[in-house]
Amino acid sequence: LPEFLNSIIAQSYKKLEMIIVNDGSTDDTFGIISRYQEQLENEGFLVKIVNQENCGLGAAVNSGLSLFTGEYLTWPDPDDWLTPDSIEKRVKLLEKHPDIGLLRSNCTRYFESQKKYGENLLKLTDGVERIDEFFWDVLLRRTVLAPVSTMVRSACYLDVYPERKFYT
Repeated sequence: LPEFLNSIIAQSYKKLEMIIVNDGSTDDTFGIISRYQEQLENEGFLVKIVNQENCGLGAAVNSGLSLFTGEYLTWPDPDDWLTPDSIEKRVKLLEKHPDIGLLRSNCTRYFESQKKYGENLLKLTDGVERIDEFFWDVLLRRTVLAPVSTMVRSACYLDVYPERKFYT
């Protein structure tokens, strides 16, 4: 969690609304979040913290989705790290291509126990690649849809999920 929060603080794009959902953690998650809250707010981020009884990942995501107000939406997990320009690059790409509703960026696994990077989860490219069969690729497991590497226009998300809920 500290590595994730440090990667957020390091973002070059500072107009972020952070909704942090503590889904009944029994470790020091709430303490860590509390210690970082002031630093995040000093960076200019709007921070909303939700503490709830453990309900599982789907319910935790739904709690966050019920509160967002931003133009774009992404939901990395606390064991993810973002490169400092990750959000900025994705926002610029969506602004440059108003016809794109959802994008997926490159993503690489890191094995903490071995202190090394593993295989790329997604194909690495330098430009924009439109994948007409993306939905089917995800559905049929021909590709990965990692939340950390996904960004969607909020308006597009709300067109599909106006109730702001995934399955639990």
